[in-house]
Amino acid sequence: MLKRLFLFSVIAFTFIRCSNDLPINAEWQDIAYVYGVLDPRLDTQFVRIGKTFLGEAPPEQMAAISDSLYYDDIDVDIIEMNEDSVEQNRFRLERIDKPGKLNDNGPFSTEDFHLYYTIEPIRDDHIYRLEISKPDGGPLVTATTDIPNWASQEGNVFTSPRITINLANANREPINDNLDYSRPNNSSVYNVMVYIHYSEQNINDPAQITSKVLSYRTNLTNITTRSVAGSLSGSNFYAVVENNLDNNPNILRYLDFVSLEAVVGGSDMRTYVEVNRPSPGIAQEKPMFTNVENGVGLFTSRNARFATSGGIVNPQIQEFRLHDRSINYLVMELCDKNFVKVGQDSCYCDGGNVVRLGNSTSNCGLL
Repeated sequence: MLKRLFLFSVIAFTFIRCSNDLPINAEWQDIAYVYGVLDPRLDTQFVRIGKTFLGEAPPEQMAAISDSLYYDDIDVDIIEMNEDSVEQNRFRLERIDKPGKLNDNGPFSTEDFHLYYTIEPIRDDHIYRLEISKPDGGPLVTATTDIPNWASQEGNVFTSPRITINLANANREPINDNLDYSRPNNSSVYNVMVYIHYSEQNINDPAQITSKVLSYRTNLTNITTRSVAGSLSGSNFYAVVENNLDNNPNILRYLDFVSLEAVVGGSDMRTYVEVNRPSPGIAQEKPMFTNVENGVGLFTSRNARFATSGGIVNPQIQEFRLHDRSINYLVMELCDKNFVKVGQDSCYCDGGNVVRLGNSTSNCGLL
């Protein structure tokens, strides 16, 4: 019995030792990665295509070799299809070689870096299929995306705000205003870009006036089948102004208007964002999401519409005005930014005190 037990132990020990010598890498495979976001507003579309790699050398060594990362010869096509997936057009993407050093200190090679592009117009009422053909006859790499569109929406996509935006109360405290726009087809990510248009005037040379713009993004999360809603935060609005403008006693600033742009992402974009969002827990391993067949990555789309004030034929970008209370906050609570309250009387703030301009005889309702 002891002999058999000893023999079994030797065999088991030998097997365990041998198992440590088994190769841990699978056989080499050519797997393409794809990242592209089509946008019908742009005159040029870019798609990044490369390949994953697995080998015996240390990763930092393999990553420094361009052949490990980029294809030397592939054909990249985009097929434009109607809503019934019937091909309407096909165009070849051109390759850009070596667009410049991308990461001076990073581990990945940028030698022979490739981007693929097209200047063909992208229509928001069509579906687009990406096809990548490899010279070795490997499986066709494909991905498909539709474009977010407001095909059923005529005129202004925003339902609120209307004309005036109010971001402060009578006590000069920040408040929120409503944001609401119609939900386009084929969309899953919803933001609003806020553009703050203002002018700067040199006190020592009043004829010197420069128009400028600040912008930032706010997310909308109240989503229904027809609309997307949320709030325009007064605190965020004023924080953007305060953090991005310097204190210059020689400059007077005038808020001209605010414009709003509805920005939406394609139907696969939300899944990709959610999967790659930082995990709040201890476990950080993420499931991989891809909509690329015979490859990995993301091929999706985005679109946007400004709030408009004109008709369907000739829409004009809506120029929203700030409510008088919001202007009061901007002038007095951000005194060091030297914003002017303009009206029958015009005033600005200097060290907490109201300074009258021109023939002003009042405190402009600031006190």
